[in-house]
Amino acid sequence: MNRVGDSISYYYTLPFKEAIVKILWTLIIVITFSAQGICVEGVSEILIAASDNSKSGSVGKSEQKDALLNFSFNGKPVHPGCVREFDVSLADSPPPVVRAVDVKACVTSNEFYMPFKTNYDGFVGYEYDLGEGEKGSFSYKYLGTSDNGIHVLDTRSSGGGTMVAESLFLIKADSGEYVDFDSDNKKVNETRLIMTCIGQITLGDRDTGKVALKGNQLILGPSQYRDKEEAINLD
Repeated sequence: MNRVGDSISYYYTLPFKEAIVKILWTLIIVITFSAQGICVEGVSEILIAASDNSKSGSVGKSEQKDALLNFSFNGKPVHPGCVREFDVSLADSPPPVVRAVDVKACVTSNEFYMPFKTNYDGFVGYEYDLGEGEKGSFSYKYLGTSDNGIHVLDTRSSGGGTMVAESLFLIKADSGEYVDFDSDNKKVNETRLIMTCIGQITLGDRDTGKVALKGNQLILGPSQYRDKEEAINLD
């Protein structure tokens, strides 16, 4: 009788143990997939946010910092065409007609799709059509940033003739607010990176003097236009 009882107990106990094991495995699987679902959902939200930000014209903090530090945008020098917006011909006098440029809008525009290159002397330049087969050129060399946050650019501009006008551009970069509207006409506030020309120093046609930035002082070396070194305070 004990053997029969033991057999019955065995057959009832075995399915019960198997059921417990199955329940435990089911719980483990459910918990695992739930955790994965939470992670995937979190990653999806991050990707969606990144996608939305890429569509937006807003500029991130890293882009602002990049441009403020070394006059570059997205790891590349700012297109010289954007800097040329501040250019003033020698026949006129500063200030320029355009004094502020939206950096991201400019570097991604169709107007400045043409390539540019950095020459051996550090000048970043490009050519543009003047019509009737003639080409103009514009280039700049980043001299550095003063202690009070002014970017100094040595620029060269040619309108297709033999003259190469050289000027120093004093530029500040900062964030600015812009109001846009989406497809549903809902207002969207954007933070844009704006560079503003706060001053220009005309050097002349092919100035042969060396220019250096030391702290808040611009040092202009002797040239055909200067008999001796000159210092300009940017404070």
